[in-house]
Amino acid sequence: MRKMPVYMAILAAAFLAACSKTPSYVIAPDEMALLMADIHTGEAVADNSGAFRSDSLRQMLKQSILARHGVSSETFDTSLYWYGRHVDVYMEVNEKTIDILQNRLTEAEKIGATEANVRLIYTDSDSAVVWSSPSMIRFSARSPMYTSTFNLRSDRGWERGDAYTLSLRPVKPVAPISAVVAVSYDDGSVEYVDTTFPSDAEGLQQLTLYLDSTRVARQIYGALTVPRLESGAMYVDSISLLRTRTRSRALYNGVSQHRVSLR
Repeated sequence: MRKMPVYMAILAAAFLAACSKTPSYVIAPDEMALLMADIHTGEAVADNSGAFRSDSLRQMLKQSILARHGVSSETFDTSLYWYGRHVDVYMEVNEKTIDILQNRLTEAEKIGATEANVRLIYTDSDSAVVWSSPSMIRFSARSPMYTSTFNLRSDRGWERGDAYTLSLRPVKPVAPISAVVAVSYDDGSVEYVDTTFPSDAEGLQQLTLYLDSTRVARQIYGALTVPRLESGAMYVDSISLLRTRTRSRALYNGVSQHRVSLR
């Protein structure tokens, strides 16, 4: 059997390296999607379980997930940084992650669970992620709309005085993001909180609405809006709405709430 010439082996290795979308020190897209799906699942469990109230326990949970995948924290952080600078590849990973999570939900339904029951498991607790819309939004110059809305009707998991925190992470933003979260009460009044995250905002951004403990809430709704883009595109990722039990309005994150009456 003839051996491959050395220069051919070098060319073959270079070709294979060129075909890879990520450098060797970055977690490959397929593995990254699977890892992110496991992390999202772990975060959902942590958000909705009283066993993970401290940051140290949450960090231990994350470390155990990374260890199961044979990935160090340094490699994971480096990979996140690389994907953050290569949005096109990151979008592919995000889509694969969503597919994995949806397939897991489908498998759960096959063994007797319904989507409503699965969601109930994760929302009937003191702290619950109640966001059911896509966790990422893309705005571009060709977008038909520059506003994304959400709407939640009351259910048995709601209580007076709950707090709802809208979280999002701008990905290479080129414009400010306006956010509003509102609640309508059964007496016809509406309370809302709004803010604008600047175009240079980095990391996770949050906006919290505190419900009135003396009123019965009927509906939670809100919107994310960006100005019309002249060119290019921008992404808003890691969107979620977290409900927590609270009886205090001591913290407003510097944002005032407003109340109006519709009757």
